[in-house]
Amino acid sequence: MELPLDLDDQLRRYFAGCRILLVEDEPVNREVTTGVLRNIGMQVDSAEDGVQAVAMGASQRYELILMDMQMPN
Repeated sequence: MELPLDLDDQLRRYFAGCRILLVEDEPVNREVTTGVLRNIGMQVDSAEDGVQAVAMGASQRYELILMDMQMPN
């Protein structure tokens, strides 16, 4: 019987290599979240405001966009 993987292992197994856009205006939050996502093998691009995020989303395909709800611009 195979034991279930812990959450980090599951994320690595199924989502390593996925390209994520992280949109966060707070530098510390952006840095910490980027580190966590990269630790599990995701490719992370980041944007600091809504205008930059829209431009990046239009020029690159992302599997997931994580965006702060209250963003400048």
